[in-house]
Amino acid sequence: MQQLAPIMQTLQRVARLPSHLHAAAVQNGALRYSVPQQHALPRLDDLVHKLPPYIQQMESHADKLLDIEQARHDILLRENARLARFGTVGDVWRKLRYVANRIPPDTPIDALPNHYFGLPEAPPAPESPTGLYLHGDVGCGKSLLMDMLFTCSNDVLSSCARVHYHTFMISVYQMLHEYDSLTKRERAQRGLFHPLDAVVGRLGRANAAGTGGGLLCFDEFQVADVADARLMHGILGRLMQSGTIVCFTANRAPADLNRSQLQATDFLPFLDLLHDRCELIHLRGVDYRALMSEQDQGQRLYYAPHEEEQVKEFWRQTTGREWDEVVSAVWPVAYGRQFHAQRVGANAVQLTTEELIEAAVGAADYRAIANNVSTIFVTDIVPVFASDTRNFARRFITLIDVCYENKVRIVMRTDAKDLDDMFSGVRPGADHAEIAEGLQFETEMAKEGVGADNRAVSSSTLYTGEDEAFAFRRAISRLKEMQTTGFGVRSPFQASLSSSN
Repeated sequence: MQQLAPIMQTLQRVARLPSHLHAAAVQNGALRYSVPQQHALPRLDDLVHKLPPYIQQMESHADKLLDIEQARHDILLRENARLARFGTVGDVWRKLRYVANRIPPDTPIDALPNHYFGLPEAPPAPESPTGLYLHGDVGCGKSLLMDMLFTCSNDVLSSCARVHYHTFMISVYQMLHEYDSLTKRERAQRGLFHPLDAVVGRLGRANAAGTGGGLLCFDEFQVADVADARLMHGILGRLMQSGTIVCFTANRAPADLNRSQLQATDFLPFLDLLHDRCELIHLRGVDYRALMSEQDQGQRLYYAPHEEEQVKEFWRQTTGREWDEVVSAVWPVAYGRQFHAQRVGANAVQLTTEELIEAAVGAADYRAIANNVSTIFVTDIVPVFASDTRNFARRFITLIDVCYENKVRIVMRTDAKDLDDMFSGVRPGADHAEIAEGLQFETEMAKEGVGADNRAVSSSTLYTGEDEAFAFRRAISRLKEMQTTGFGVRSPFQASLSSSN
């Protein structure tokens, strides 16, 4: 695995197809040969092949938009000059025209629709190539293939972004929160006539500077609740309409995302959109992360309860400091919140289980931590999770997911004799009341300002026993990979939304 990054760095300048990257990695021994992955690669290659002609179509489309915008600009200059020349009479005439065209009287002139000036509306963007929806079990290579697709597409497209789905939704709710804080006039001045305009406008900003069109890759996609289903349908519909290609990785096929009886009226339009604009690829196979960790025992990260001194020695090796040579830090989270870390070293932090999983914290807090350190040391003992600590187990899984996505290691002592036993005390199935209580803080904070009707259904409503079992397997698989030599090496195709925009 440690040899994978240099291979990608070399080949991304030479090869342009995911199959080339994959073949080189297999030949070098950085990856295992996988029949399901081999079957999927031609579809990834096909998408990359379609990008150059699509870009040409988008360039032609951009020229048409530019002509309309230039004509609009010239008309606005003349209109402003005319209104200034006629003074009060011109202002009265303007308001009468607003009434005739059913336009709000406080609408700024530069926010008026094209038809007001006799201009054509912007033509629809060329239909983008069909995206991909990769789904399968833990460790089967979904994210790996998406990363390779992202690398090759990034060589062709002016705008590419890859983001973990949970991270994306936190950003979306933050954007909606900012939209709610604007006055009606401020929204009109910015051309924001719908809450989702603010989100899509931000996401498409990179495209606006170029020809339009781009690639947006969602990793670990899921439908958390009714609000997410509605939002994703609106956001993806607008993005695809503007020419964005959207790809996903998920553990479930789209039809199975509704296992928890999400209302059909909220879910079916979104499901139809996925089926219409994405090709489904089912990856079957073994957990390659687990196999890799068995062969590559790079660095021991998990210790028995009595091995406190070994953990402190690892801290010294990691930071070059003694265990008590620490400082405090305050890291921004979201919505004006902050995370207070009391024991911070050189690119590492010491945190208790109370701070990490027992307090009212969530993915946004874990992101704040992961953005500031490369290693988390848990100072007390992580228990074997049981049914009465299911909430803590879920937060721990979220912590692992965020750390894995950001290449942050977790060093801990645990009561589990083996990592496979960490969740062995949790009985099958999900206690929705317990989960609702545990996620209330995170869910309500994230969805502040979206609307009470959306908040009526919490994330827990859709969290099934099958979801839980999958999350346990994925968490254990990722903990094992964190111990491998190559885990901390970011290959060039592992990019986040923030670094791509």
